[in-house]
Amino acid sequence: MKLTKAEQRCLLNTPSQRKKWRPVARENGINETTYQTRMRRGWTPEEAATTPVQTKNDPNGAAAKLRHHGFNLMGVREYRRRHPDSELTDDEIIQQMVERRERRRMIDAAVAAGIPRQTIYHRQCYQGMTLEEACNTPLMTKSDAGRIGTAIQWGKEVPA
Repeated sequence: MKLTKAEQRCLLNTPSQRKKWRPVARENGINETTYQTRMRRGWTPEEAATTPVQTKNDPNGAAAKLRHHGFNLMGVREYRRRHPDSELTDDEIIQQMVERRERRRMIDAAVAAGIPRQTIYHRQCYQGMTLEEACNTPLMTKSDAGRIGTAIQWGKEVPA
């Protein structure tokens, strides 16, 4: 039987384990309060004692990367709250957020140009278009649709 990440943490988070890792946390410069907070949040004693503390000015930290991309500083935390079993790294979560924002911008631009969201969805799901094709292909005029419908109705070749 495979245990979930949360179940594994429960098994590892025992008083003896916490006591064993507390000196390691001190050696690594992790404040006692930080160690206890990490334990309350479900970290394993080893993770709580060995994961370096991120400073607000750390250029490689998640907060700096989120600011660089113009996101709220709570973005990664909010993702982890909604997806507790996710094993994605902070960088992978930020990359997903960037890609999602770009898709939204592309769809919003197409909607502003007069292409309904339903049309974009239909083009992707049923016609196999990429998002870029679905957003950049102009709508068919009524006369074009009528011409194609008539050709199909009478079994003729569909005009291009």
